[in-house]
Amino acid sequence: MKNFLFILLAFIFITQVNSQISYGVFAGVQSSYFLDKYFYLDLSDRGDELLLKVQNGKYGLHLGAFTRLKIASVFIQPQLVFNSDNISYTIKDLKDIDNPSLIFHERFYSVTVPVKFGIKRSIFTFHTGPVANFQLLSISKLWKNPDFNSQFNQLTWSVTFGLGIDLALIRLDLSIEQGLGKYGDHLQIDGKTYQFSKNPGRIVSSLYIAL
Repeated sequence: MKNFLFILLAFIFITQVNSQISYGVFAGVQSSYFLDKYFYLDLSDRGDELLLKVQNGKYGLHLGAFTRLKIASVFIQPQLVFNSDNISYTIKDLKDIDNPSLIFHERFYSVTVPVKFGIKRSIFTFHTGPVANFQLLSISKLWKNPDFNSQFNQLTWSVTFGLGIDLALIRLDLSIEQGLGKYGDHLQIDGKTYQFSKNPGRIVSSLYIAL
């Protein structure tokens, strides 16, 4: 009898936990921002002085999948996201003021793994958590210049925090992902690595569909 009650209670517990698990897909747009934009590059060994400006990122796209474990009003939500982002650079040779500034565009692809810890009140959710960022590929005419190379740091970290509206099967989310490192450490100029913007970030908006 005791074994039967134990099995019954375990079954009820597992059923209740499973009933709080949801999963689905989502998509949306994001825009990068940078706290620093202007950088002076003193390449004295080759007699060059460059002024590099990092433009605000254009809108990018993302697509992903998620699962959510909810217990009472608290939840944990791991995600797997594929991202496509755009950025522009303006480079000016300070020793040759007659030459116009050069503008280069970069498109890069990444996979991020956010793990959101949150709470739900009524139809509103609030969350925060770590984000692992894996850089995959960068495409730019800048890399055709022999003085510039791309050397990605394969793993970087950021933290996400935001809020959302949860309407059962449809969920809207607005988040800020604040980087914990520096932007630009993948950009090598004349064999030297430069780190530009401190703690870059991006604003992310997503539409979730629970399946």
